[in-house]
Amino acid sequence: MMHGEDIRAARTARGWSIPVLAAALTEAAAREGVRLMTPASLKTSISRWENNRTRPDALHSRLLARVLYLPYAGDPLERGREYQREVVDAITVIDSLADSDANNDPALATAGTISSLGASQVVTGYLFAQSPALAVAAASEPVRGIAAAERIRTTVSAMMSMDFQKGGGHVRRMLLTFFRDDVVPQLHAVHPEKVRRDIFSAAAEVSQLLGWSAYDAGRHAAASRYFVQGLRLAEEGCDHQMGARLLANLSHQANFVGAFDDAVMYARAAQSALRGHGTASVETMCVMMEARGLSSLSDRTGAASAIHRADVIYDRRGGDEPAWISYYDPAELAGDTSHCFRDLQLAPKTMEFIGHALTDDTPPRTRAFIQAVAGDAALIAGDLEEAGTLAAAAVINGDGLRSARYLRYLSDFYNRIPAGATRHPALAEFVDLMHTHYPALVASQGR
Repeated sequence: MMHGEDIRAARTARGWSIPVLAAALTEAAAREGVRLMTPASLKTSISRWENNRTRPDALHSRLLARVLYLPYAGDPLERGREYQREVVDAITVIDSLADSDANNDPALATAGTISSLGASQVVTGYLFAQSPALAVAAASEPVRGIAAAERIRTTVSAMMSMDFQKGGGHVRRMLLTFFRDDVVPQLHAVHPEKVRRDIFSAAAEVSQLLGWSAYDAGRHAAASRYFVQGLRLAEEGCDHQMGARLLANLSHQANFVGAFDDAVMYARAAQSALRGHGTASVETMCVMMEARGLSSLSDRTGAASAIHRADVIYDRRGGDEPAWISYYDPAELAGDTSHCFRDLQLAPKTMEFIGHALTDDTPPRTRAFIQAVAGDAALIAGDLEEAGTLAAAAVINGDGLRSARYLRYLSDFYNRIPAGATRHPALAEFVDLMHTHYPALVASQGR
């Protein structure tokens, strides 16, 4: 089924108006020797499709898929948005997604993220489904794959470190190759129960990083689908903490693309997914995703309550944390908190936590993000000198990053500069750096 929000997102991503899309559909149909409805009727139909008042029929779905690079029923991009009850289906879907991603399928960049209705299906599918398992080797059969999970996790850890340092664009292709060549065969193999669970848990970590690297590279359709299918792998591995992390990632992404209510729902589902099995750092991270969503909704009371709850939970942390949560240290928590207060327009509180978010060990990408947030806080406070200095540092420190999220931080700051304020020397320096390093980005802002 083709969804209205995907049609609209793909159309606007191409810079097309509804009349332009109507003309493209008419031209595509003519090449097949098919005559469509009148232009006026077609424009009305497009509007109705985009608002989910009606659905395009098979002919129009095929034409829309062709001109907008959209999926239609049956292909992995369409199936990837849904939580798969059968784990073999999840494996097939995520393998097909990785294949399409490796071949730079444009639909993975232009199709939308998951709708609110789809988000509810994902949450209920993961939290409440009782899914059948793959075949399990009998106890008398040879035990194979004991070292496979450890090998997968070691590789993921190295790539995750590179992602933090340089951005998702640097690791995506290596990770796709590793997943298809090394991980998928292990998922199809028959293993003893304990080994199988460990392999599926490790594979969920790969899916998580595939999603995160795609998200950081601006490939939102691919990212959300990796997260969703990774949930099914985590379920098969009985890994509640990784399931919670994947839901928290969906929350992080939903917040980034402006789906704030979905962000809060995913974050609360992540906390429920822990089912009493969460360690302090993992639970803190999930609660802070709720805080960030509530901050984006300007819910000061709710956000403050969540931040306080996260602080209390974090103080309980011990030495039993999963290896992958090691990044969530006090500086990372302070960084999340600074984002919350920035979104709540509370500049002094933002700057207070900025001071704790930056350390000597802060990775370059994270440092650039935090410096941009600090620049936003300075703008909110009316300190143009400080704002320009901090934003210029974000440009300089981000040199070499391949991160669409980083570019979004810069463009958001650029667009928040008040009219006429670019004459201030510090802000003028930031603008000059933007013109030098990212001329296409500046040109796209229309200022």
